Amino acid sequence: MRKFLAVLPAIVFLFASCDTNPMDSNIEPRYFTITYHSAGHTSGEVPVDANRYPIPNRNLVPPEPFPIAVLLGPGTLQKDGYEFVVWALEEGSNRGLEPGLRMEVFMDMHFFAVWNRILD
Repeated sequence: MRKFLAVLPAIVFLFASCDTNPMDSNIEPRYFTITYHSAGHTSGEVPVDANRYPIPNRNLVPPEPFPIAVLLGPGTLQKDGYEFVVWALEEGSNRGLEPGLRMEVFMDMHFFAVWNRILD
C-alpha cells in the first residue's frame, strides 16, 4: 500500500503540468511591436517597423533573451520649418534615442518624433 501512495503524487503532478500541448496549432504566438508616431509631420510617411518581436520564454533556465531591434530613421518624414532630431519614448519629450540604436524589445514600444525648429 505504501508504494502506491508514494507514486500517486508524482502521477498527479505530471498530469497537472501538461495542461496544454505546445504543438497545438490553435495557440497563437505572442509578439511585441514597435510603433512610430510623427508628432505633427507635414509630409512624408511615418516609418513602419513591420517586424514582430517574439516574446521570449523567461521561465526557461537560462531564460530566453529579449529580441533585438534597430531604431529606424525618420525616412521621408518631414515637418515644415523643423528638422528631425531623435525619437522620444514619450510624446512631448525632447530627450530621446538616435536612429540606428540597437535595443532590447521587452514590451510594445512607441516612439515619437522630436523636432527642432530651424531658425532663419
